[in-house]
Amino acid sequence: MSPALSDLHKQDTQTKYVDWYGIGVAALLGVWLIARLAYQLGRWTVQRHIAASLGRRLGRELPWLLQTIDIATVLEAILVGVLLGANIVLLLVSAHGWADVQQRAAKLAVLNLLPLSTGLTFGLSSHLLGTSRSAVAWSHRWFARVMAAHSLLHGATVIDRADNPIASLRHDWVPLLAAAAILMMIIVTLHSFVRRHCQVGTKSHYLLAVTAMVALAYHTWDQGSESRWQLVGAGALWIVLSAVAGSHAVFVQQRWSAGRPAVTIRPFHELLRMDITVSPHWHIRPGQYVYLWLPHAGFRSCFQLQPFYVAYWDDPPGPRILYVLTRPRASSLSTRLYLREWLHQRRQPALLLGPYGRSIDFSLFGTIVFIVEDIGMLRVLPYIRMLVQASEQRQAMVRKLKIVWQMQDFGMVVS
Repeated sequence: MSPALSDLHKQDTQTKYVDWYGIGVAALLGVWLIARLAYQLGRWTVQRHIAASLGRRLGRELPWLLQTIDIATVLEAILVGVLLGANIVLLLVSAHGWADVQQRAAKLAVLNLLPLSTGLTFGLSSHLLGTSRSAVAWSHRWFARVMAAHSLLHGATVIDRADNPIASLRHDWVPLLAAAAILMMIIVTLHSFVRRHCQVGTKSHYLLAVTAMVALAYHTWDQGSESRWQLVGAGALWIVLSAVAGSHAVFVQQRWSAGRPAVTIRPFHELLRMDITVSPHWHIRPGQYVYLWLPHAGFRSCFQLQPFYVAYWDDPPGPRILYVLTRPRASSLSTRLYLREWLHQRRQPALLLGPYGRSIDFSLFGTIVFIVEDIGMLRVLPYIRMLVQASEQRQAMVRKLKIVWQMQDFGMVVS
């Protein structure tokens, strides 16, 4: 075989190996969506005791050392192992030296960037996938870590092969900027950092993500890499999901003829209460939440899109009112709204994204026990209301409902 044909053959083989990763991820996503659809249609069921046993095994907690690195359960350990194993195999199988590893690392870095394009929030993605927002956020973090590892491996290999590494760093400052932004993103998205500085971490994450995307786009386009189109696809996917969420909020949920949603803010027994008025066609189920944007509440509030769980809602006819209760210290937005008295008792125009989230079906159980702590009681109030109404109408098997409520302020348990 001639050298030219040999090079083409190796390049084609390498491309196929790496492309199989993207094909595999797309296939798994398709199988998941089909399974969710079949489950919703009632075509695919699993015996309840088998599902419960499997859920207990996969949900078993792991030692604290693994939990500190964001692997809390057996299921998460299996998923991380599959993700890392697939990337390692595709990175090293049939590789002919560091040159192949470098090129594959670049391609895999861009491929792992595609699952990160979830739009403005995790709400729409988790709603479409039928999973929780925390699960989507967890997978987002791990795909980002794998992408960062591939990016650093690609850059380190290029620098190591350079005759003059210092001159190479000075010349290739754009990819160096992208690598720095990616590393900083890992730091500001650590669970310990986000728990203490949520809004700082979120804003820093968006700023660093934009910096990394622009730098990577310039680098791939300047190098004439095939991955530039995959990078364009990742950006387009993010824009499409954000546009779908925004269009759904503006044109479907609001319906211009019904008026825009409005929010009335007021203190309520050391809590922050928000009464959100929406049109009667709004459909919400227990356990769902909405993202609230208040552009008229101040300059800093314009850059915050906060999720709030709905504690109660009025039934039509007439405008539907969603009631939200939260502690002022739950977020910087809640604190700001609680302290700004000039916002209280005034109707403020707002934009709502949602409702998102899964609603758990408790109608097949005879005895239900809710164990809640402090303000978490508000999360189960819609379920209690739904179960009581369904039991009165003989649409549920629930005969006994018990609530164990631990109140933080009083240090006592009410049963």
